[in-house]
Amino acid sequence: MNRNFVLARIGLGAVVLMASCAVSGAAEETHTAPAAPHAPAAHAEAGAGDHGHAHEHIGEKGVNKDPGEFRSDLAIFSAIVFGLLAAGLYYTAWPQILGALEAREAGIRKAIADAEDAKVQATAFMKEHKGRLEAVENTVKEILAEARRDAEHTKLDITRQAEVEAEAIKNRAIAEINRAKDQALDELFSTLAHQVSKATEQVVGRALTGADQERLIQDAVGQFARQKA
Repeated sequence: MNRNFVLARIGLGAVVLMASCAVSGAAEETHTAPAAPHAPAAHAEAGAGDHGHAHEHIGEKGVNKDPGEFRSDLAIFSAIVFGLLAAGLYYTAWPQILGALEAREAGIRKAIADAEDAKVQATAFMKEHKGRLEAVENTVKEILAEARRDAEHTKLDITRQAEVEAEAIKNRAIAEINRAKDQALDELFSTLAHQVSKATEQVVGRALTGADQERLIQDAVGQFARQKA
C-alpha cells in the first residue's frame, strides 16, 4: 500500500466525518417535535383570560412538523458547508498533514538507513576484530613452536656437550691409567733388572755385560708373564 493511497483514505474519512457532523447539526436545528393541538375554545379562553400565554405560540406557524420531510434549502446548505469544509481542509490542514507524514516517512527512512550503516560497521568491526584475533593466535602458535624448537635444540646441544665431555674425561682417565701403568712397569723392570744383575754377579762371581743383562731381563719378564697368565 503506497503513501498516496493511505493519505487519500485518511482525507476521505475526515471529510465524510465532518460532513456527517454538519448534516446532523443542521437536522437537529431545523427538525423539531410537533406541538400538541390546541382547541379553539382553549385559545379563545386564553385570549380572554391570559394574554401572556397567547404570546408563547408566536412563530410556531413556520416550523417543519415532519422530521422525515426533504427540504431543498437544507440540502443546498449542507452541500455548501461540505464544500467549504473540504476546501478549507484542502488548503489549510491537508498540507500540514501531508508534510507531517512526509517528515515522519523521511525520519523512518533515515532511521532505517542509520541502522543499516550501523549494521555494516558492526559487521566490518567484527571481521576486523576476528582477523586480529586470528593473527594473534597464529603469532602465539609460532612463538610456542619456536620455543619448543629452541628447547629441543638446546637439549640436543647440552646432551652432545655432555657426551663429548664424558668421552674426554674417559679418555683422560684411560691415558692417566696407561701412563701410570707404563711408569710402574718401567720402575718394576728397572728394579727387577738391578736385582737380577746383583744376584747374578754374586752367583757367577763376575760382572755381567749389557747383553747378559738384557737376556736375563727378558727371561725374567717371560717367566713373570707366564705366571700372571
